[in-house]
Amino acid sequence: MNIQHKIEEIRQKPEYIRVRYFWVMMIISMFFILFLWIFSLKENLSSISIQNESTSKITEQIKEEFSGTQSLITDSFQKSSEILVEK
Repeated sequence: MNIQHKIEEIRQKPEYIRVRYFWVMMIISMFFILFLWIFSLKENLSSISIQNESTSKITEQIKEEFSGTQSLITDSFQKSSEILVEK
């Protein structure tokens, strides 16, 4: 079936039939767009959750590093204050 022939055939039909064709095509198009939007939204949300998980892991690693550094600095200050008190 030739598309130009089909378009011409639709043009020859009464207006209420053409309006039906319009609404059917509009609904099909909107379902397609809605499907794409939901699919992309799902992909975006899953990538955001993966980023959040990796960010929380990095945050935990930084906290562990700083907690070790904090205790090291505290020990250094205590030892240096003990040395100064002895002198």
